[in-house]
Amino acid sequence: LKVYVPKNYKNALQVELLLHKEHIKKTVKVSKKGIKTELTELVQYCSQASKIRYRKYK
Repeated sequence: LKVYVPKNYKNALQVELLLHKEHIKKTVKVSKKGIKTELTELVQYCSQASKIRYRKYK
């Protein structure tokens, strides 16, 4: 799962995820500016989708 993270990724992802009924807890490796960080508390939804893309918020 590739996640494109905006600056305020926590707020943006929470708002996105609240709109979906099916939630799956995942450990997602987020690469931002060449830095990979593991987010264990990130709740990720997926339904037969290999890649989930989030819009970059300015």
